[in-house]
Amino acid sequence: MKITKTEKIWLAVVIIFYICYNLPFVPPYGLAKATLIHALITLVPLWIAIYVGLVKVCRIYRIRDPKTPGDQETSAPESADSNCCSGMKSDAAGK
Repeated sequence: MKITKTEKIWLAVVIIFYICYNLPFVPPYGLAKATLIHALITLVPLWIAIYVGLVKVCRIYRIRDPKTPGDQETSAPESADSNCCSGMKSDAAGK
């Protein structure tokens, strides 16, 4: 499996923000304002980069739909389950 350009960029951005977030003694201990600024500069972009990259990669590698038009095994149990559930709904509604 070949790594795409999108995955390389995503990995680089995540690693850069992760390293910046984990710099020792940044922000200085005991300063609340510096901690909030540090979080806005590093933690929030890290979260954004992770989720945006995840969406882009999931668009590249789509999950296959388990239903195929010619597959009889998946269609028969589904129809039996739907009949079973519809019967249960009507029984529950009648009581």
